[in-house]
Formats: sequence, C-alpha cells, structure tokens
Amino acid sequence: MDRMTAIRSFGNAGYTPARKVRVENKKWYLVTLQNIERDQGDYMGLGEGEYQVLVPGAKAREYRQAHLNHCNRIEEYNGEVFGVTWSMYNVGQEQVTYCANTEAVKKEVERINNLKKDHIEKCIKGGDDYLKRANAESIIAQAKRTSVGINCIDDPQWVTAQIAMYEDWAKQSYAAARKAEDSPDWITSIDLIRE
Repeated sequence: MDRMTAIRSFGNAGYTPARKVRVENKKWYLVTLQNIERDQGDYMGLGEGEYQVLVPGAKAREYRQAHLNHCNRIEEYNGEVFGVTWSMYNVGQEQVTYCANTEAVKKEVERINNLKKDHIEKCIKGGDDYLKRANAESIIAQAKRTSVGINCIDDPQWVTAQIAMYEDWAKQSYAAARKAEDSPDWITSIDLIRE
C-alpha cells in the first residue's frame, strides 16, 4: 500500500494531490484515477494501478471535489476530442465517453459491444439457472434450508406456485436477452467535438 492509498483509506477519504489544480469549464482535462477494487457485498476500495479519462472541465471538477476521492492527477488537454454516445437498448439516459484519438474510439466501441454481448450472455445464463430450479425436488430441497419453506413442503399448491414463479423468471430473462439481441447497436453516434 502506497502513502496516498493509506491516507485515503485510513485518514482523509477526500484527499487528492490535484486539489489545488485550477479547472475551467471551457477546457478539457486528462484525469488520472486510481483503480477501484470491489469485493463481495458492499466493499469498495482503492486498488493497484491507474487509468485515465478525458473529460470536460465540469466533470474534472467533480472528480477533484469528490468526497470519496481516487483522483491522482489532472492535466489540461489540448488535442482533438471525440465523443462516443451510447445507451442500452437505445432508450433511457445516454452516456458519452470522450476519447483523444481514433484508436481510443475503436477501443471504446469494442468495449461497448462487449458489454452488450456480456449482458445477453448473463440474461441467458440467468434463464437457464431459473429453469434448473423449476422442479419439485430442488424447490423442496431449498425449502428445507429455510424456516418458512419447511412448513410449506407438504403443500402441493405451494410447490406448484414456486415452479411457476421460477419458470416466469426464466421467461423474463430470455425475453431480456431477445430484446438486447434485437435492439440496434447501443452506440448512437461518434462525433468529433473539438479539433
């Protein structure tokens, strides 16, 4: 653990060496952030390594002022800026990722396409898992492990209702996968914002 991670973890969660950097709204900045690691449950901590994001001034200020901070450095950026606009299923709130060159745009497009594939795979896997549980033996075995379910094991209507519930959840998971497959590309536009 380096000094900055120790300060953020045990002393001042909002500490950043970039606190005194002047940030203007009309400019663009490369913000270097420390990796974040997640574990089971609610744990989120600072990990090893760093990554950079290209953001406008207002967003750079948000990173700098964050209460739980992982901003290590802010540098002004003067090159061209591309914006990749995307959203899941092309509905809801659009997200914009800013890139410094065409190579970064290609990587971002690949990342977004992989997100879509992963989402479809998770939906199908979830549906398969629900169908595996949609039988009397597994429902009774699961009920024996709970204080509420043990009282319902002998009731055939309860077991039938549980099977129907798992089958319905499987249908919903498969429907979400079909919706994602049928949806157009999640990327709505790639724009040159600044030359």
